This record gives sequence, C-alpha cells and structure tokens, in this order.
Amino acid sequence: MQFTHPFLITGFLIVLAPLLIHLINLMRHQRVKWAAMDFLLQAYKKHRKWIWLKQLLLLLMRMAAIALIVAMLAQLRTHDQWLSMFGEKTTHHYVLVDDSYSMSERISGSTAFDKSLQTIARIGAQLVDSETSNRFTLLRLSKAERAVTEQDAAGTAAGPSAENNAETNAAEASAKSKSKSNAADAKAKAEALMAQVADLSNELVDSSFDVTLEEKRNGMEVTQLSAGPQAALGLVRQLIDEHPQERSIVYLLSDFRAPDWENPAAVRNQLREMEKAGARVQLISAVRNEQPNLGIVELAPTEDTRAAGVPLFMNVSVKNFGKQAVNKVQLTIKTTYFDPAETAAATPDATLGKPEALPTEFIDTIGPGETVTRRVQVYFPEPGEHVVTAELPDDAIAADNRRWAVVDFPEGERVLVVDGDVAQANSYYLQAAFQPGQRANTGIRPDVQPASFLRDTTPETLAQYRVVYLLDVPRLDDRAVENLETFVRGGGGLAVFLGPDANISFYNGRLYNEGNGLMPMPLTSDDLLEPPLSEDSPDVVVMDHPLFSAFADERNPLIRLVTVERYFRTAETWEPAEQSTTQVIASLRNRQPLAVESTFGEGRVVAFTSTLAPQWNNWATNPSFVVVLLNLQSYLAASGRSVEQRMVGTPVELQMPADKYRPEVTFIAPGAANATRVRIDATAAKPEADSPFYVTSIGRITAGQAGSETNRSGVYEAWESTAAGGYDVRRFALNVEPTEGEVALADPQRLLSRLDPVKPVFRSADEFEAETSDEGGFNISLLVMSMLVGLLIGEQALAYFASYHPARGAVR
Repeated sequence: MQFTHPFLITGFLIVLAPLLIHLINLMRHQRVKWAAMDFLLQAYKKHRKWIWLKQLLLLLMRMAAIALIVAMLAQLRTHDQWLSMFGEKTTHHYVLVDDSYSMSERISGSTAFDKSLQTIARIGAQLVDSETSNRFTLLRLSKAERAVTEQDAAGTAAGPSAENNAETNAAEASAKSKSKSNAADAKAKAEALMAQVADLSNELVDSSFDVTLEEKRNGMEVTQLSAGPQAALGLVRQLIDEHPQERSIVYLLSDFRAPDWENPAAVRNQLREMEKAGARVQLISAVRNEQPNLGIVELAPTEDTRAAGVPLFMNVSVKNFGKQAVNKVQLTIKTTYFDPAETAAATPDATLGKPEALPTEFIDTIGPGETVTRRVQVYFPEPGEHVVTAELPDDAIAADNRRWAVVDFPEGERVLVVDGDVAQANSYYLQAAFQPGQRANTGIRPDVQPASFLRDTTPETLAQYRVVYLLDVPRLDDRAVENLETFVRGGGGLAVFLGPDANISFYNGRLYNEGNGLMPMPLTSDDLLEPPLSEDSPDVVVMDHPLFSAFADERNPLIRLVTVERYFRTAETWEPAEQSTTQVIASLRNRQPLAVESTFGEGRVVAFTSTLAPQWNNWATNPSFVVVLLNLQSYLAASGRSVEQRMVGTPVELQMPADKYRPEVTFIAPGAANATRVRIDATAAKPEADSPFYVTSIGRITAGQAGSETNRSGVYEAWESTAAGGYDVRRFALNVEPTEGEVALADPQRLLSRLDPVKPVFRSADEFEAETSDEGGFNISLLVMSMLVGLLIGEQALAYFASYHPARGAVR
C-alpha cells in the first residue's frame, strides 16, 4: 500500500478525535438521585447492550470516515486494482526495447539506447520496492523479429504436403476433442519461443531482481540492425491471451521515428487486441529532439564493363536525413586491393589487402531530404574480389556513415559473336571496337563461333558468356533458338544486327513468334532510305537511353554524321504495346525504327535494323560507333553482373562442391573496433547424404536463437578449404539498412490519433523518471471517495435511529 502524498499520513491521528469527544462527553455526566429515574434505569439496563452496540458502531463509522478523508487526500494507491478478497493478482510487466541502430543517436554524451536502459532500471527498482507480486519480461525488438521471421520461414518451407491433405478429414474429425490440447500446445510454444529470445522471460521480481536486471542490462548493446515492433508485440499479445489471470502492462521503449509510425495500422491492431485482453500500454520515447544526420545510402558499381585492368565508376549516394541543409560535406573513398598471388599463399589468420585512399570528394550543399550522388573511379590491376569503402565524418548516428562494396573483377567479359557473313566482315569491326590492341583495354573478350555452336553447346557453356551478338545470321536451328532463349531468360544479353543475309521468315516466325520470342519487333522487307529534303536532317535520331547518353541533346555532333542507305522496315501497323518492355531507342529520318529494345525473362535484347559492317551504313567508320558498342555491351551485360546488396543480420551462406572442397571453413567477421577481426570456425555438411555439395553458414537463426555473427556492418571473408590443401577466399559486404537513418520524429498527438481507438500512454523517458511511481499501482481515490459518501450517509442514518425522537405532536 502506497500514498502519493505520504506526508499526509500523519492525518490518520485525527481518527482519534471522535473517541476523545465521546470520552469528554462521558466526563460531563453527573449522578443525580431521582425516584422517577429508577424506572428508566431498569429499562435502560434491559436494552443496554443494544444501545452500546449502536453507539460503538456510530463511533467506529465516524472514525472510519475521518480515515477515508485522509486516505483520499493522500491518494491511496494499491497494486491490486480489484482488491481481490481471494488473493493477490500478479502483474506482468512486458518491457520491449528498440535496439535498432537509430537508437545509437548521441544525446548529451550517451545514446538513446542508454537512456532506454536507464528507464528499464527505474522500472525494475520501483517493482522491487513494490509490495505486490510482479513478473518481468525483457525483450529486444531485433531478436524478436529475427526469431519470428525464422519461425514463419520454417512454417512456409514445411507447407502442406499430399500426405497432410490426405489426413485432413481425420484431423478435422478429432479437432474438437483436441482443442484443449492444442491450446495448451500453443501456450507452451509461445512461452518456449519467448524464453529463447527474451533477455528475461517471466522473471519473478524479488529482493534480488535488481541485481539480475543489472547483469542483463550490462550485456545489452545497440545493434546495427533495423527492426520494427510488430514481431515483439505479436509474441507479447499471444502470451497475454494465454495468461488471462495476470494483469499486464506493456512498455514499448523506442525513438518513434516518423517513417515507421506514419501508418501504424498493424501496430494499432496488435495494441487493440492487447487492450481488449485488459493490458495497459505505455509508449516511452527515448528521443525528444531531432538532430542532423547524413547517411551513405548507396555504394554500387555502374553498369560499365567490369574487368581487371579497366577503370570502373562507382556511384556513391549521400542523403541528408535532417531538416537543415548541410554544407561542405567531405566524402572519403578508399579501395582495398587483394593480390591474387598473396591470397593464394595465405591462411585465414593473415591480414591481406592493400588499402589506398582516393582523393576526397567534396559536396557543396545537401538540402533537407536531398540525396546527392557522386561518381568516383576505381582501378584494380588484377582479377579478384576487391573492396571499395565510402565514409562520412561522424555525426549523431554513426552507423550509416560508412558503406562497403565487394566488386568481383574477372579477367575479362567473354562475349559470343556469331557472324553470318562469309567474309566475317561484321565480326572484324566488332573485334576492332572491343579489342583495339595496346592502345586501350576494354576488358571485353569476343569469341567468334559459327551458328552451329549455338546448336551444339550446352546451357552451362553458354552461361559463361555475358552477351551474344548475332550479326546478319540467316537462320538458326530450333535447338540453337532454345539455347539462346534459355540464356537470355536467365539474365544474358542479346544483340541482333540485320543484313542482306537475314531470313525474314525465320526472324518473324521463330524469333519474333507473335511477340513471344526474342525479337522485339516484326519485319517486312529491306528498303532504301530516301534522300533527305534538307542537308541538315540527320539520318539517325537517338532517344534518351544509356546507349546514346554521349549524344543526347545534340551535345556531340558525331552521330549526325552517320548515314544509312538500307534498312529493314517494320510492319506498318506495328508499334510497341503500352504495357510491354519494348521501346524504340533510335529511329531513322523517316521515323522507321533503327534500334529496338525489349526484355526477355531476366535478360535484355537490342535489335538493329541495319548492318554492323559498313555495308548498308557508314556507322562502323564513324568515331561514335565504338562509343555506342561499348555502351551496348555494358547495357546488355548489366543484369548478369549485379552486385548483391546484403543487409546486416542476413546470413552468409556457402555452397561448395564436395569433390573440390573439404568441409572445414573459416569465416572472418569484422570486430567491435575498427581494424579488428573475429575468427569463426565452421564445419560444412551435406544437406542430404547423396548431395554433391557441402553447405554451411553464419548468422542463421537456429532453435529460435538469432545468430549474432553477422550483426556488424563491414566485409566478411569465407576461407574455403580446397581438396588440394589450399584456400579459396570469398568476400561479402554487409551494410546497414539506409532508411533506418531517418531522424524525423513522429508527432505524439498525431501518433495517438492514428492509434485511435487504442488509448496508450505516450511520454518521454525523461518524464517517465518523475512519474514511475504512478505506474506502480492503481490510484483508488475515486473509490475511497465513493466509500466515504456511503459511509457518511450510513453514519447519519445510524445516528438518527440511535437517538431519541418524540412522536409528532407529543409534549416534549
């Protein structure tokens, strides 16, 4: 039992006032000898016990009335809202703390996460001093989200099988008899999952609880993950439903950023279910004011050709998440080159890589909410997986100030060239553009083969090429077309140049196939391009497309010097459908298409209606020809060389051929401090006895526990033991989720209105310190006042019946 104003407790001494008044009145009585009173004295003695009882009750009621007045003024509080006569009701405190990296925001020398931990400590200390029964559950949002994700994935993977479907009827027949058992199983599963992922699960609050809580708090750190509250609230709601005998209070400690709480429909539904179950909800914000924050939201290579010894551009995007413009931003770029020879002779304990700092990029101004992208050039002389790092100066949230990219540079990009010209004139000009000799290295390795190669090759062999060039090929066998379709559908690129040897029936029937094939448009016949009416009219008109980025808006006059004499016309009624991926990217003076693009599966196709060699045009002799061909190669090969974006917390998984590798694997993960490394030894295993692969991973969720090996951003290495006794090294870049760097705070009033009809209490962690005692129990002042009114009415009624009242009209 507690009082909000304990200094008023001394007022309970006033309870003795009625007793003193009664004793004083007794002292005023005097004995007087009077014969008439003898009869009355005998009557009094006969009813004395009843009279004394009424007077005693009246005295006690007056004393109780004074006690209730004092209790009401001191605001009596109790932990048991219903004042149960059958025992004390346990209160379960569910504390959910957001440990996403936005909670690492620096605030007056500490972080928002530290402030949340201090609030948790205050809750625990107040519960220890409580006189009632309390239980405590502490859960981090990141652990709950990963555990629920793993649980959902396991349920999806299991799926309904034919055997399950066959047993459905029998299961439904016995469903009623097993309902209680199923409910018990659900309760047990929920409690087991909570016990696995929670830092404290259903912990009894006793005299030593503050020590236990302190130990847990000391081991908790803010992560570099991005997690929402839905998973944790779902777990808690399930436990509340399974324990209706408990009184529940749910505390959600977070920073309540606007992007996460603009449309809290899912959270609103969960909180509403909790309130229906009798739970009270408190939203405690650890951040009161927004601070400036810059974050690197992208670091990725451009679609240019990627090969060792060829410079490559990287796009680096910086976003201003704050409300004020930021000036003079310094962006540091660093490359780390891994020498193939050193790597081949090294062991997992070796520190490899030659870092090199590139010139600092300066960004004059980044406006509020603006994203600015810079292109930086990197160069690696040897093939392999090399690393590029971008970094900003420290600010309020440091986790999004660094970003890594692992870029795989092959020796060169292999392309398959099929030339239908007997003299191989088309392939000659193509090779001249891709392999200009010692003057420059494009990284492109053309492989000229006859048309029969497409028929006889295997999909695995064809997949080693990035792009296939069909140069005036008359026709292809059905097997060749099938192989080509499989190649493009899987992400390969296809370029088609027509010419005098092209068979229109084959191209329309087999390749176009009524719009379902590789060819993006139907053809009719070859035709001459009529002379221009004006000498200033160019033969070729290019669109805004990556292939012609150097010639857009007439910035380069070279494309105006290209002349076309003959081309293939498209059908008069043909035009790209509105919902298709087909588009005309270059046309002739008469508006007939010169180049048409489309997608086929995961790959891209670009078809030209004229020749590559200077037979029907002079493009191959124009300087713009090389530029367009290099852009064409980059564009068509882009889908096959995309860099996988891995977020912090996702597993790093390996699949190794069992005939080439041993099961021993060593992972190297980034350490807590810069330039530190953590070694993780693992043993791969075959998923099935007859599997040809070993598989292993780190960061996976097992038995409800989320692996923490991949919870830091940076570059991870996997050292695979080869059967020959050496190592093959693979690298993976894990980065933070960029949207978690948003610093805009949700307006409390708007947030509460969006959560309506749910009525949670929203307060900051600073306010919570002063009001923690208010949450220890239930203020029953209103109940005390009602009891006081009833007691005073009863006291007046008893006083009336206990006193003498002559009959109306009688002589007094």
